[in-house]
Amino acid sequence: MNRNPVPTVDVIIEIGDAIVLVHRRHPPPGWALPGGFIDSGESAEAAAQREALEETGLELRDLRQFRVYSAPDRDPRQHTISTVFIARAEGTLRAGDDAADVRLVKADEIGETLAFDHSRIVADYLLWNKGARAGGDAVMLEERKTSIQGHLLKKGSAFGKYRDIFVGKRGWLAFAKYESITVLFSAFPGAAGFFLRKLFFRRLLKKVGRGVVFGRYVTIRHPHKIEIGDHTFIDDFAVLDAKGEGNRGISIGANCFIGRGSVLSCKEGDIRLGDYVSISNQCSLLSESQIVIGPCSYLAGHCYLVAGGNHKYDRLDVPIMFQDADNKGGIVLAGNNWLGAGVQVLDGTTIGSGTIVGAGSTVYKKLDPNVIAAGVPAIVTKRRAEKSG
Repeated sequence: MNRNPVPTVDVIIEIGDAIVLVHRRHPPPGWALPGGFIDSGESAEAAAQREALEETGLELRDLRQFRVYSAPDRDPRQHTISTVFIARAEGTLRAGDDAADVRLVKADEIGETLAFDHSRIVADYLLWNKGARAGGDAVMLEERKTSIQGHLLKKGSAFGKYRDIFVGKRGWLAFAKYESITVLFSAFPGAAGFFLRKLFFRRLLKKVGRGVVFGRYVTIRHPHKIEIGDHTFIDDFAVLDAKGEGNRGISIGANCFIGRGSVLSCKEGDIRLGDYVSISNQCSLLSESQIVIGPCSYLAGHCYLVAGGNHKYDRLDVPIMFQDADNKGGIVLAGNNWLGAGVQVLDGTTIGSGTIVGAGSTVYKKLDPNVIAAGVPAIVTKRRAEKSG
């Protein structure tokens, strides 16, 4: 029987000029970076936040991905693939969960060999940190730009930038296919336009189910990372932007509705909509990590969901937009949710199943299932109770 590698996370937590190490309570023994296994249904960012809190008592901020380590022998117990993050933290350092002890140590003064391949990770971190300091702002800009900024500001031709932002694949064949289908059929009017888009857009996208309808002037970016289930309707002027280099893109379930002018935009993140999700007109879903909306959820017009979008602002010599991102794990609507008009949902939020949020509210903390919440910030005003009979 095949055994696939197991996904894990590790975190380099910076506090001043030192990093956090934990002494493992269970085999393999020794000092190590905080981290652990990613749970089912959990993003890597959320797992990093959880493991850090459980093992060190610290809440992470300015979380950003460093590198991925996947050598088959990196963990003596089994083959693991670790996404390593760099972060700063708030709170009181204390040992918890699987950690017998915790300590702060300067990365270049670690004497002993660390567990797993963490000595190599720290060595790579030191080289990266040295290069970042030596290169100054230029390195910071290159490392921490968002995806579209990176494409626009890097060297290269206008054609290359267009291809990277819109098509997402290299090669003239992919470019010609994208251009011919979008130019010829995007604006075609009437029933013939619906038929032609239904026929040809499926040749661009990763997966298109039966009975899918595309309105006029739908914008599609990185179409090979977009999946749409049966009998879903994409209204006029909607934007499906699956942009990113390492993300999975956009997945829309069956019998969904994406309203006129609504934007589903990935900035290296993912967007997943369950079956029977309705997104009304002029909504914006922006994902730097993940947005997950469970089945039978309804978003009224002008809702704004942003998974990411926060920036570090400690340095005065670097524009805020070029400083480190502070991702808090994304947004999850468990299902059967109703967001009123103009609701804003911010990064790191989970909204329980059956919960309703009143118009104009702002949500940035967890809401329990089957409640009604409203206000800025949204607070619970009522609990939904099942009616008998």
